[in-house]
Amino acid sequence: MLRFLRKYSSSTGIKILYGVLAALFVIWGVGAVGGQRVDVVAKVQGETISRRDLDRATALLQRRYEEAFKGQFSAEMARSLDVRGRALDQLIDDALLRHEAERLDMAVGDGEVVDAITSMPELQEDGHFSRQRLEYLLQAERDRGEFEAEIRQNILFDRLRNLVVDGTQVSDGEIAERYRLDHEQVDLAFVRIAAPDLAAEITLTDDDLEHYLADHPAVYRTPAQVRLRYVAYRAADVEPQVEVPEGEIAEYYELHKDERFTSPEEVHARHILVQVPDGATDAVKAAARTKAEDLLGKLKAGGDFAALAKQHSDDPGSAAKGGDLGFFPRGRMTPAFEAAAFSLEPGSLSELVETPFGFHIIKVEEHRQGGPKPLESVHDEVVKALRREHALALARSRRRRIDGGSCAGDRSPKRSVGGRSSRRRPSPRAPRSRGSAGCRRSPTPPSPCAKAR
Repeated sequence: MLRFLRKYSSSTGIKILYGVLAALFVIWGVGAVGGQRVDVVAKVQGETISRRDLDRATALLQRRYEEAFKGQFSAEMARSLDVRGRALDQLIDDALLRHEAERLDMAVGDGEVVDAITSMPELQEDGHFSRQRLEYLLQAERDRGEFEAEIRQNILFDRLRNLVVDGTQVSDGEIAERYRLDHEQVDLAFVRIAAPDLAAEITLTDDDLEHYLADHPAVYRTPAQVRLRYVAYRAADVEPQVEVPEGEIAEYYELHKDERFTSPEEVHARHILVQVPDGATDAVKAAARTKAEDLLGKLKAGGDFAALAKQHSDDPGSAAKGGDLGFFPRGRMTPAFEAAAFSLEPGSLSELVETPFGFHIIKVEEHRQGGPKPLESVHDEVVKALRREHALALARSRRRRIDGGSCAGDRSPKRSVGGRSSRRRPSPRAPRSRGSAGCRRSPTPPSPCAKAR
C-alpha cells in the first residue's frame, strides 16, 4: 500500500485522497492510525502524558513507598493506596505548574541548579559539598540527566509556589490560636473499668435476646449468594494462533519508528579531570590549569591516555578505568563538555575544556550518529508487538460473539457457558456477568563531567 502511494504520489487521484484524509483528521482528530491507538493517558494544557510516563512515575512512587515501609509494602497496600492514580495526579499537577511557569516566563539557570545540588544536606561531608557522595548517589539510584531535570523542576515549582505563599498575610491572632492548638494540654484523672470483668454479673433473658435481634436484624442476616460459571478469554491463549502479515509489520515500523526504533546520537569518550575545588582562589585555578596543560602536552607528544588518566585524573568514577566514560547521548553532560565531545572526530583530543568541576581533556573513541534502526534488526520485536495486539483483539472478538449468542439471553446458572464455578457475595453494585474474566536501563559509573546536578 505504501509502495503504491509513493509510486503514484503525483497523480490527481492520490492528491484528492490525501485531501480527504487530511479533512478527516481535522474533523475527528488522529485517535488511531492503522489500527494503533495513540498511547496518551492524559492531556494537560496541550502537554501529553503518555502511558510510559505514567508507568515510570508509578514505579518511582511505589519504590518510595517500599523504602518508607522498609520491605513491608505489599501488593494489597499498593492497590488500597491507588499508587497509579496518585502518580497520575502528580503528573497532572506537575504539568499544570510547568504551564503556569511558562506563562509567567519563569526559568531556572544552570548556576541555580549547581547551587541547589551543592547545598543538599545528603551531599555534605564535614560541612562541605562532597562530589564523591554525589557520584555514589548517581551510581546507586539516578540517571544523570533525569536527576538534573528533577532538581531544576523542583526549584521552578518552589519559586512558583512562593509567588502565592509570599502574598499571604497571617495575623498575630492566627499565630496565637495555632500555638494554643499545638500546645494545649489537659490534666485529668480517670478510672478504667474492664467490660469483661462485669460480663459475668449480667444475666440475659430470652426476651432480651429477641429484642436485640429485632433491633439489629441486618447483623444476623445471611447475605445472598450466587453460583456462576464463566469463560476467560485470555490473549496469551490465542497468541500462538495469530499470523502477522508482512504489510502490517512495515506499517507498524513506520508508525512507531521515531518513538521506539530510533537510536540517539552518542559518543564513546575518555577524559582526564583536573579538579578545581568550589570557591577556589585564582591561584588555585591557575595551578590546576597549568597541571592540565602539562598533561595535554604529554598526550599530544604520544602519551598513553588511559595510563595518564589512571595516574592523574581526579574523577573517582572513571580514573580507574583509564578515564573511560562509555557511550553517552546529548543532554547528559555539562554543555561545555558535551559540545567538545560531540565535535571531535574519533581518535582526536580536545583542548582544555572548563566546566564547574574543573579542567577536562577529552578523547573520543567512537561516534554513533544515531537514527532509525533498520526494519530487519527490529523485525522480531515488531512481530511480537503486533501478535500481542492481534491476540487481544481476537480474544475480545470471541467474547463479544459469545455475548451475542446463546449466553446473551440465558442468565441461568445451569445453562451458563462452561468454565469454573464459584460462590461470591454480591457487592452493592455487582457487575453484570459478561461471560469474560479479564477482557476488558548496567548503568555506567557517573562522572564529574556530567551535568551539575
